[in-house]
Amino acid sequence: MPSPGSRVQLERGLRLAGFALLAFCAWAITAAPTAPSRLVVRSPGRTGPGALGSLLRGWTRRAPAETLALEVASVPAAVERDWLAALAGAGTAVTWSGALLPTAMEVLPVSDPAGGISVLAAAPVGTRVQLADSLGILDSATVTRAGAAFRVAAHTGPLQIAAGAQVARAATWDSLAPRHAVVLGAAEWETRFVIAALEERGWIVDARLAVAPGIAVTQGRPFPFDTARQAVVVALDALAPGEAQAVARFASGGGGVVVGAAAARGLGRVAAGGVGAHLRAPEITFTAVAPRRALALDPILPRGDAVVLERQGPHVVLAARRAGAGRVVQTGYDETWRWRLAGPGDATDAHREWWAGVVAAAAYRSEMAVGPSRAAGDDRAPLAALVDALGPAQPGASRAAGGFDPRSLLPLAGSLLLLCLIAEWASRRLRGAA
Repeated sequence: MPSPGSRVQLERGLRLAGFALLAFCAWAITAAPTAPSRLVVRSPGRTGPGALGSLLRGWTRRAPAETLALEVASVPAAVERDWLAALAGAGTAVTWSGALLPTAMEVLPVSDPAGGISVLAAAPVGTRVQLADSLGILDSATVTRAGAAFRVAAHTGPLQIAAGAQVARAATWDSLAPRHAVVLGAAEWETRFVIAALEERGWIVDARLAVAPGIAVTQGRPFPFDTARQAVVVALDALAPGEAQAVARFASGGGGVVVGAAAARGLGRVAAGGVGAHLRAPEITFTAVAPRRALALDPILPRGDAVVLERQGPHVVLAARRAGAGRVVQTGYDETWRWRLAGPGDATDAHREWWAGVVAAAAYRSEMAVGPSRAAGDDRAPLAALVDALGPAQPGASRAAGGFDPRSLLPLAGSLLLLCLIAEWASRRLRGAA
């Protein structure tokens, strides 16, 4: 049985240990943890601020590590990328890794009196992408080698393209009202109904109609061509040399040009291609499914820099190219007015919509914006932005290393302190001390 003297020594030792543990707890509560040499964070697949955002707020007050390695399932939101770049600028080496889909989008106001937005999406070939606004999904498509394109008549809030877990966002803006359209052609059915289709769409049409050699009638003020007044020139028939040169200058200055087969032969400098031998229509009656198969063709022989927009079998019937700062769309269809008059059902509406789309694809767009800032809410190429902010992906070790947080020992220290107090109290009771 221990002597009373040894018990007193034991109690003093327990008391000193208790004071030491109490001092350690007080220090651990106020001490700053040391930074680990490497910290690995796995971010779940999400597109908005969340778990990573809460960690960033803590890392802002103290260095998270000498090296911070992120393993992400989707690109962090723009505010999180900027935050990580700021941490890197403050001395933390930030790296990232993960199999992310390269996704990007662009939105362009359509040069059409009816308005609307054209949305272009890019992702790996075969990827299914969804277009949505703040109210929900608007459309979906599978990405081809040329990407995916959507036409949006109306939307609410920013638009976004989702490809798997990855999302690209773009704020939209309004463009200035479309300028006039100029139609150059002979006084015949095709010219008449092209003008009618554009005017019904809402275009203000200036026209020059040839009625005889050297004799023409005009509507509005078709000449001179100027992008300050006119957005597009539609050339349906052969042009005089002076007119052809004026159209070429208009295109090089940024104006849009729509070229018919007869006009293409005199616009070789700007046309999307040459003109092949005239072909009869593949079908003799118009159908609702493929009405343009009942139109005669002057096939386009596209130039090397032309983009094919439409084919009829092996023949190119709609193509586009850049001409200087402008855009040129060439059509190989002949006498489209027959579609309007002889087509089934809503042929008049379909004819109008087709011509409006062709003209809008070429028409000049103003760079002035009168809507919200283009930068507001934009994240059009998130993966490219991540690489720009933090550099390319750097797969690394999946284990954190180093670092010590004294607060992690508080539960153990508290337990030992309680044990010391109980042991001292028990010893004093056993020897009959007060």
